[in-house]
Amino acid sequence: MTTTLSQAESPTAATAAAPADDQWSVEAHVRRLCTREGAVAVVHWHCTTDGQLTGQALAGEFNSEQQVSLIRLAGDCFSQQKPMCKIVPGASHQQAMAVPVDSGELGVLTALFSPSAPPESTQRTRTQQLELVATHVHLQNASQPLAADDHTAQPTIWRLFRDWCWSLRKNSKAYAMVASVILLVGICPWPHWIKCQVTCEPATRRFVSTPFESKLLDVKVHPGDQVTAGQLLARLDGSDLRAQIASLQAKHDQAVQRRSAALSAVDAAQVAIERLEVEHLSSEIALLKDRQRRLEIRSPVAGMVISGDLERASGATLSVGENLFEIAPLDRMVAEIAIPEGDISFIEASQEVCIRVDARSSNQLKTRLARIHPRSEILDNASVFVGEAELENNDHSLRPGMHGTAWIRAGTRPIGWQLFHKPFDALRAVIGW
Repeated sequence: MTTTLSQAESPTAATAAAPADDQWSVEAHVRRLCTREGAVAVVHWHCTTDGQLTGQALAGEFNSEQQVSLIRLAGDCFSQQKPMCKIVPGASHQQAMAVPVDSGELGVLTALFSPSAPPESTQRTRTQQLELVATHVHLQNASQPLAADDHTAQPTIWRLFRDWCWSLRKNSKAYAMVASVILLVGICPWPHWIKCQVTCEPATRRFVSTPFESKLLDVKVHPGDQVTAGQLLARLDGSDLRAQIASLQAKHDQAVQRRSAALSAVDAAQVAIERLEVEHLSSEIALLKDRQRRLEIRSPVAGMVISGDLERASGATLSVGENLFEIAPLDRMVAEIAIPEGDISFIEASQEVCIRVDARSSNQLKTRLARIHPRSEILDNASVFVGEAELENNDHSLRPGMHGTAWIRAGTRPIGWQLFHKPFDALRAVIGW
């Protein structure tokens, strides 16, 4: 390798003449390297296109023997692209150091240190100060505008690409090892869990409706109340029934008297008519008395009142079959799982399900998928298939309408497939492949 060395114009004077307030300039850092770390010479080496090693002295002077040592150290730093240190042969045993500038693209900085350096100066501090000078050389070079006729100047993008290629070539073994590890992790099988939204609903529910048209007298329960089988829920107004029963009873008594008179007169036709009238009135009276016995509406099962807030409806006329209360036992609940349409092909009945309800986020419920509805539904503007899973709720901690998150285990698949199959499917949908 051919070498040439050019001395900057009066380097010692140049550093001395540098403005004292320009603390971020290259000259200021070179001066700090000389005063604090005991550097007696600083040289910036460049490698030209024809393989020549040229140097520019930034500070200090050195003899030919020291120059040969610096040139060899700079060449080694060029080839290995890392900071280096060596002892210069001679009576003084001076220390020489070299650091690359911009990964070697802007050359190498070498420094020769005096054996009588300040006591606080160490190899670590010298390396740090020399690297700081190299950084500012890089920044100073980057801030210079490109000349219009400079054919060696390269665009920023191309330079970044070149740096990347250089780094890739220099660390090819490390990159290959990282790629191998990523590939091995990507093909490792892992449980495939599908995340879904879930809503808790009662497994069974009973609706209590109006047995006949009547007015609501009063209400004894409210939504959220726990009731037992046979407990009084509400009462209907029976004043109209009592009036109707009294009227029909009077007509019934008159028909009985007319029938008796017809029997005395031996009028067979009239006896038959009155007998039919008595039977008709008796059946109507029995029907009204049956309704009178059902004025008290009672719960058919034990459970919780889910709906039926009728407190403000007292005195209102209720029609036949109108729903008054919804009562559900809470011992067993059903988790309604909204399975995304894109994942339904991986889901089957009897698969393991882990459910975490928002109200009980610290507890995880495990069950199995019991059934899947055959038809999709629209939920929150998304097409989903609803699956059901049964949950035990002996402590009644689960309430109807509670929301949470369910994870369905859909077998095992490679980790790479789990991470990238959805983006890949989305890309296929975009390009129409």
